[in-house]
Amino acid sequence: MLGIVSASKALIAESSSAISGMTKLITQNSTASNWLNNSVASSYGLVVASVVNTDTTQLGSCIAFQNNTALNAVPDAAITLNRISSTQSDVVICTRNSTTCNQAVRITTDKALCVNTNSTSSQMTVFGSQSFLDGSYERMITAKSDNVDPIIFDVQLHSGSELTSTNAAIIGTFSNNDLGFQTGDSRKMTLKYSTGYLGIGTTSPSAPLSVSGTASNTFNAGGAQYALGGTRCYGTSLLGPVTVSVSATFGGPIQCSSIYCTSDRRTKENIVKLNDDYCDRLYEADVYQYNYKGSDDTIPNIGFIAQDLHRLGYISLLTLTENQNLKKESDDDIDLVQMNIDYSKVSVINATMIKKLMKRIEALEAKLN
Repeated sequence: MLGIVSASKALIAESSSAISGMTKLITQNSTASNWLNNSVASSYGLVVASVVNTDTTQLGSCIAFQNNTALNAVPDAAITLNRISSTQSDVVICTRNSTTCNQAVRITTDKALCVNTNSTSSQMTVFGSQSFLDGSYERMITAKSDNVDPIIFDVQLHSGSELTSTNAAIIGTFSNNDLGFQTGDSRKMTLKYSTGYLGIGTTSPSAPLSVSGTASNTFNAGGAQYALGGTRCYGTSLLGPVTVSVSATFGGPIQCSSIYCTSDRRTKENIVKLNDDYCDRLYEADVYQYNYKGSDDTIPNIGFIAQDLHRLGYISLLTLTENQNLKKESDDDIDLVQMNIDYSKVSVINATMIKKLMKRIEALEAKLN
């Protein structure tokens, strides 16, 4: 039966106020208009209204969906309005499990989206479920590409308590694909699926951390002397300010097993042999035992004091980093710059001294013979 409603014609409902047997419902409202955010109900093509009690609660769900005609059974799905004030209502979509019809999605009056939860403190809140587990992690959000073998991206949360710090949050690819990070529609960082290597400025990292590219870093604006170190050459007495290209900066100690520096002749220029006398004054510098301020280290450090090497003229053995907390306290200091000793260069000076001593020994042996 096709139910047609027109002016001055009655539509008779059953004794239960139900209308059954209708295969289509076609609405026609000559006063309906395009939606506006202040459109009144009469401007819509179809209005489903429910009675509200004096305590502002609603009587019944707005729309229920049933796969059979058993009106006294729990519906298979429903779209309801959850009234929160006299003029505001959240929209709730419910689905049925084996016995009950429960909230699945809620759109609040603040335009926030709630999935599997009644409340939210953000624009979108997803409450996890034990029905979607990847080991001990609940798969909260999944995105797939439109492909026969899709790339799968996941947001996962551990199903355990927040009181255990190792119960982590995971974000990344669920399929066997790299994870990229971009800004301004340009990839800036890549985490490789196959190796776990992280590349900054490169999509093909060749080590656990690969950094490609440099940035300009300016320091020593006060004009004091400084040492400029790089893979090509080392200056021994220059004036700031200076701008150098660096791939990384660190604000604290670096711990590693070894450091490899480029030493290929083909990468160097202005090559000048160091005079043997250059090493003589190094041995005027005293060696100290010390601890760093604020450090929890229980074993004292042993080494030179950078200011001593600066005073003796060994600026080339120092590297400098900007430190706004270090004010100039003596003539050997550089204002707002932290001086650091490159002990790999000290070993080169020691080698020069050994060569010089070997020449003296050979000369003495020649006299004895």
